[in-house]
Amino acid sequence: MIPYGKNKLDLEIPKQFKLEPETTGIKMMLDILHRSRMQSPGMGLGIIKRMMAEALDQCKNIMVGGKSLISYDQVQFQISKIQTAFTICSAFCSRSSKKSSI
Repeated sequence: MIPYGKNKLDLEIPKQFKLEPETTGIKMMLDILHRSRMQSPGMGLGIIKRMMAEALDQCKNIMVGGKSLISYDQVQFQISKIQTAFTICSAFCSRSSKKSSI
């Protein structure tokens, strides 16, 4: 994530570490922003993975009407939506890791 803010630093950066723009700086700015945003699928994947694991665990262990919650159609449908989100987010993670050299 990018913390948006302004800090005042009193430092000197060695010449070999300075970012030199090839053009007006727009390309460099876009590069920096896009690369940091490529981390979002990874963060999302962790959240979705935990949601999916907890939902499955809860639905298998909770009994309603003499049978487990997971046996109901609507519950299975909601679980499948979480699994779909997990699959899509996994694909985003795979693409991001191949595109980014970081």
